[in-house]
Amino acid sequence: MEAFFKFLEEKLIAYTRHDHPAVYTVEEADRLVPELSAAKTKNLFLRDDKGKRHFLVVVPGHKQVNLKTLKDRMGIKRISFGSSERLKKHLGIEPGAVSILALYND
Repeated sequence: MEAFFKFLEEKLIAYTRHDHPAVYTVEEADRLVPELSAAKTKNLFLRDDKGKRHFLVVVPGHKQVNLKTLKDRMGIKRISFGSSERLKKHLGIEPGAVSILALYND
């Protein structure tokens, strides 16, 4: 993620950074992430049945995601969570740090 912040600085894009421990659930985020004016989200790193396509699904934190319905809407035979190795390879981050900002690394 440091490359992302360097990119923002090089482009003179103002931002406020809020660091927090890794979180794995919305409940942990409610406890560990500072109160911000932005919406809280749930970020799911998923892969198709062959492991050839990967997806970052971002939904409001209070929403439940039905993976069966999601795969049907996406036209995918099977969908599952991507491994921590795939997450590191494709988005350059560790579990608990999944963020839409990581798409910068894709």
